[in-house]
Amino acid sequence: MNSLRTHAATLTAAVFRQARLFICLLALAVAAHASTLKPFLVGAVPGALPPMEMKDLSGAGNTVRGMSADFAQRIAGALKRPLEWRTFHDRAAMIDALRRHEIDAATSATGNDSGTALLYSRPYVVTKQVFVERRVADPHTGRIAYVGQQTSVQRLRRAYPALYPVGYADTLSALLAVSQGDADAFVGDLVTAGYTVDHLDLINLTLSGFAPFDEAGYSFAFAADAQGEQLRQRVDAALAALPERFALERAPDGPLRRP
Repeated sequence: MNSLRTHAATLTAAVFRQARLFICLLALAVAAHASTLKPFLVGAVPGALPPMEMKDLSGAGNTVRGMSADFAQRIAGALKRPLEWRTFHDRAAMIDALRRHEIDAATSATGNDSGTALLYSRPYVVTKQVFVERRVADPHTGRIAYVGQQTSVQRLRRAYPALYPVGYADTLSALLAVSQGDADAFVGDLVTAGYTVDHLDLINLTLSGFAPFDEAGYSFAFAADAQGEQLRQRVDAALAALPERFALERAPDGPLRRP
């Protein structure tokens, strides 16, 4: 009887050791797989279009926060790839990197990027174009400000033939031009214009109405090749799977219509 018990105990210990070894090997395999996953590389220009992409001031390194960042994180999860950010000083540099496949996608695309055609996802934020001007009329400059590669110059010229379009690198610079009398008005998207005017207390400016045209909204951009098309389709599927409340909860001031 004692011999039987000893044998059973030995078998139990052996099985336990094998199970523990299997679990350890499985954990190592999972860790190794995770470490070799190709990251989802997303480009952004922090601060150009607040609150779409802003610099993370938490000291976490090259990290981006904002509405685009929230969507990018959910897409990376759907792709089962870790999210990594690449930040740029301006949009032109980011788009050049996209075409060279140094990044997988670029944020806040409206279809107005210059150069070789790109592919675009379905919009992750749909918004409206607004007309911003000073509350008190000053002598006219004959200029209308906009953010380069975000608003169509052709549409501006058709809508406001008496004004000369002047492009700026970011929303704040364009709005400051109006505030300081260097331009008569600004036309751009409601989300970024409203956020910038409110958060920077540009009290001499007012959003006086909607522009007579709209852009498609903010999308992710991809290189126009087979690799870009495959990724665009997967990103579109991930965006379509997001619940209605996801976009609504990320609106900075009031609800936004989900595409």
